[in-house]
Amino acid sequence: MTVARLGLVGFVGVLVMSAAASAFASGMGGGGGGGMPAGGGGGGPTYNAADEYRSGAAAYKAGKYKDAARYFEHVAEVSPRTATVWFMLGMARANGGDAKGAARAYATSVKLDPAAIDSHREYALTL
Repeated sequence: MTVARLGLVGFVGVLVMSAAASAFASGMGGGGGGGMPAGGGGGGPTYNAADEYRSGAAAYKAGKYKDAARYFEHVAEVSPRTATVWFMLGMARANGGDAKGAARAYATSVKLDPAAIDSHREYALTL
């Protein structure tokens, strides 16, 4: 992956993230609710989807892509049917050097929202 490509991916991610972060957080009830045990229960750590998404967005903007991916993975555990989460996980993984992981995340995003043009584009670019 070239430096120019990473710049474009980062730029697109910030644009998408700024539009999606507040919509996602408000859809998850803002700061309250949205929490669920990791892995579907069983005493593991509890994640608040909105907080994890905001933390992922902040890490992504700061260029901490592996941290961002970890936060977005937590959100995907809590909200696995949200295409935007999978898209942002793909963006974080792509910028963190995990092209295969990014492709899997983009594929999930496309499956959940076939009309998501950004997901289609990024998925095609990772293949």
